Amino acid sequence: MNIFNKPNDSSILADKVQFLKVFAKWVKRDWLDCRSASKKEIMSFVEKHERVIAKPIFGMKGEGVCLINCKDATPESLSQFSNNNFLIEECIKQHEAMVFGGQSLNTIRIYTLVNKDGVPKIIKAIQRAGVGETLVDNFHQGGIIYPIDIETGIIEQRGVKTDFEKQYMFHPGTNICMLGYQIPHWEKVKQLVLQAAVILPQARYVGWDVAVLKDEAELIEGNEAADFKLITHIGKPYGYHDFLNAK
Repeated sequence: MNIFNKPNDSSILADKVQFLKVFAKWVKRDWLDCRSASKKEIMSFVEKHERVIAKPIFGMKGEGVCLINCKDATPESLSQFSNNNFLIEECIKQHEAMVFGGQSLNTIRIYTLVNKDGVPKIIKAIQRAGVGETLVDNFHQGGIIYPIDIETGIIEQRGVKTDFEKQYMFHPGTNICMLGYQIPHWEKVKQLVLQAAVILPQARYVGWDVAVLKDEAELIEGNEAADFKLITHIGKPYGYHDFLNAK
């Protein structure tokens, strides 16, 4: 991270609203910046979409994320978001093959590096899956991660939780065998992150979170401080040391 990213310049990735603006080409969902939104505007947004997700604009690890249902919302209940550091987004309808029993959006974390010649490379891909009725798939919120073979988009090893003590062939609470599972639209997913990786020259190491939709892929966010430990702790190595040496 210290070698490839310039902290003062790559911080745009930490601001979820700025991220949505810069990478609008790969964002399909509707969203609202609550920092300048009134209770009435937020209520109108919620009514428009029936179900939305609220998240802290500068949040990490899935902390502070909550689901808002139109039928339960009132201007008073939404007052906590008005003129506050929150982002509200339309709920994404993910590909049916990416639903693993619960209600979370199950995203793919893809790590990219861009070398000194501006050429991007995928160095790791991980399927993230929420467990139970959690709203998020984050590893640090009880989710499971499964390493993906970069070439094929097939889950190549059993999954693990944060303690790394047990390996999971089947997704907990379901009968879905994750080992050998094929991620839909894998080539589209890879092309998306390789194109996005060169947009910010000051951020050459990024962990992208990507959702797979019915016919395409969509960017959720990019992380300039993506958990680098996962690059080596699970799955196969993909030659990133050689890439680092060619920086």
